[in-house]
Amino acid sequence: MASTWTDSSPVAVRVLVLVVTIHSLQSHIEFRLCQSSGLALMRRRFALDRHAPNSYKPATAAFLRIDDGEGIKREAEKNGFVNLFEEGAAVLGRRDRECLCPEAYRWCFTEFLAMDVRILKVGLICFGLAAMLALQTVLWGQAPPQDPSQGAGPAAGNDGLPPVPQGLDVQTRGPVHEAFATPAAEPAPTQLVPKEPPKPLQEMPPEEKPEGNVAWIGGYWSYDEERKDFLWVSGTWRTPPPGKRWVAGYWRPEGDQWQWVPGMWAKSENEQNTAHEMTYMPAPPAPPAVAPPAQPPTPDAFYVPGAWGWHNAGYVMEGGNQVWHEAGYAWTAGYWARVQPGYVWVQAHYRWTPSGYVYIPGYWDLAVGRRGMLYTPVYVDMAVVGPGYVYTPAYAVPETVVVDSMFIRPAYCHYYYGDYYGPAYGPMGFEACIVYSRSHYDAVFVYERWDHRADPRWESVQFDICIGRGAGRYPCPPRAFVGVGVGVGVGGYGMAVVVAPSRLAAARGTRMERLDMRARMEHRERAEAIRHVAMERSRNEVAGIPKQPRAATLHVPPTAHANVASTAHAPVHPAQPAHPQTSLLKRPTIPQKSQQKNGEHKQEPGGGK
Repeated sequence: MASTWTDSSPVAVRVLVLVVTIHSLQSHIEFRLCQSSGLALMRRRFALDRHAPNSYKPATAAFLRIDDGEGIKREAEKNGFVNLFEEGAAVLGRRDRECLCPEAYRWCFTEFLAMDVRILKVGLICFGLAAMLALQTVLWGQAPPQDPSQGAGPAAGNDGLPPVPQGLDVQTRGPVHEAFATPAAEPAPTQLVPKEPPKPLQEMPPEEKPEGNVAWIGGYWSYDEERKDFLWVSGTWRTPPPGKRWVAGYWRPEGDQWQWVPGMWAKSENEQNTAHEMTYMPAPPAPPAVAPPAQPPTPDAFYVPGAWGWHNAGYVMEGGNQVWHEAGYAWTAGYWARVQPGYVWVQAHYRWTPSGYVYIPGYWDLAVGRRGMLYTPVYVDMAVVGPGYVYTPAYAVPETVVVDSMFIRPAYCHYYYGDYYGPAYGPMGFEACIVYSRSHYDAVFVYERWDHRADPRWESVQFDICIGRGAGRYPCPPRAFVGVGVGVGVGGYGMAVVVAPSRLAAARGTRMERLDMRARMEHRERAEAIRHVAMERSRNEVAGIPKQPRAATLHVPPTAHANVASTAHAPVHPAQPAHPQTSLLKRPTIPQKSQQKNGEHKQEPGGGK
C-alpha cells in the first residue's frame, strides 16, 4: 500500500500551513474609496509602526476632509502614519516634513493597495494549500500505515493479503484444482510433456478453513507450455460431493516424456470401508450425432445428455421380443431433468487411465460458490526456498472470477481461469467455457444459465464479452499479481482476481474457522493419505487398454470427516438443502437386459438401467 503525504509529513508542517493561512487572512486590509472634495476616505487596519519589532498592534486611521498639508501631517502624527508619509515625501522629492501634501497621501494609498494585493495573493495560496491538506486528510486519513515488517512486494494493506514469501510467484491465472472442478469432456489420453515434474511440495493447510465439513486436498504440479516449466496447483478446501471420495491423479513416465493421469470423484459405498473397486473399460465410441434438444418443458428444466453404457452379452427386450446382444456399448438417449438449487448435475462420463477407461456415473455436486476455497497457483523457485520449504496457500480466487474467465482444456483434462484470450491459445487447446457450452454439456454453465434466468441476455452478453476480450475490445483479467487488491479493477477489469480467504468468505455470507496446529496436522495427514492413493494407482495402472472390463481394488480413505478437531466450536447452521434425489429425474428409456453380470453399468442420472 502506498503511503500518503498526510502519513509521512511532520505535524509541525501542517500546523505551520494553517497558522500562516489564518494570519494572512487576519492581515488582509479592506479599502473603501470615495471622493469628497478631491480627497479619499480610507479605513485601514494596519500596524502602528511596521519598522518596530512588535508591530502587530492594530490601529484605525480615518482621514477626513483636510485642505492643507499641515492638517494631513497632524492627522498622520496622531494615527502613527508619519513614517509612511515621510517615505511618500521622499519619493516625491520633498524632504520637508512640513510640506506634506495630498500627493503624498495618494502615494500612501497606492502603497497600501499594492501591499493588500500581495497579502491577498499569499493568503489565497495558503488557503488553497490548507484546503488540499484537509481534502487529503478526509480521503486518505483513515488508511492504516504500512507494516514495515512486510517488506517489499504486495503488502497486506487494506486488502488483507499477506506478503509474498521470497521464491514464490503468485499467479492470477492457471489450472483449477481438479478436485475443485473437473471437466467431463470426451475421454482421451492427456498431452505428453517433455520434462519430469519435481518432487511434490511439502504443503501445510492454512490456519483457517471454511466452516462446515470440508477436507484439505493437497496440490500437485502442472506443466505450463508458455514458460516451459511446472507450476504448483495449490491445495484446496473442498466439501466433497454427496457420497463421493477423491481419487487423486498422478504423473507417469512415457518413454522420455511424462503424462498426467487425472483424478476423479469415486462413489463411496461405505464410510468405514476404504476398499474401492475400480473397473477399467474398453474405449467408448464417439458420441453419435443427435439433434439438439428442444426448448425446456419447464423453466427449471435442463437437458441431461446421453451416454454410452457397457452391457455384457445376453438377451434384451426389444419390441416385446428377446433379442441377443453381444457384449459392448449401448447408447442411452438424453432426457430432461429438474434443476436442484445449489447443486449442479455432473453427467455420466468416462475418465482415461493407462489401464483403460473408468466409468463415472452422473452425480450431484455443489455449486461452485459452495464447494470450499480455491487458491492461486504459484511458481516456486526451489533454489531460493530451499529443499525443506513448507508451502502454505494464502491467496484465494473468487468463484466469480473463475466463472467469468473459465476455459476448458480437454487435452489436459482441466479447467483453467484467467487471461487465456487471443488467437495464440486456441492451438494450445484452450476454449472458453461459454463457447464450449454452446455445443457441449458443461455442468457449471448449465447451472449458471439457470441461476441467471432473470436476465435473458446473460448468455449472449457473456459470449460477446468473451469474443471482445479475444479481439482486444474489452479488458482481460490482469496477469500480474502486483497491484491487485480487493475490489480493485486492474486495467479496466472490474473484479479482484486475488483476495484474502476471510474476505471471500465474508462476501459469501459465511465465515472461516481458526485451526490450531493439531487440527492442521490432522488435515495434512488426511491429504497425505489421499496422495498415497495416487501412488497406489501409479503402481497398479499399467499401460494397456482392455478388451473386456477389468476390475481392481484401491484403498481410498474418506475424503472428509465431520469430527476433525478444531479449536473453534462449530456454529449452529440452518438445515442444509435436501440431498437431490435421482428419483426427481425422469428415467430414460433404454433396453432392459435379461441379465446383468459383473462389470455392467447402470445409466445414472435417472436411476434407470
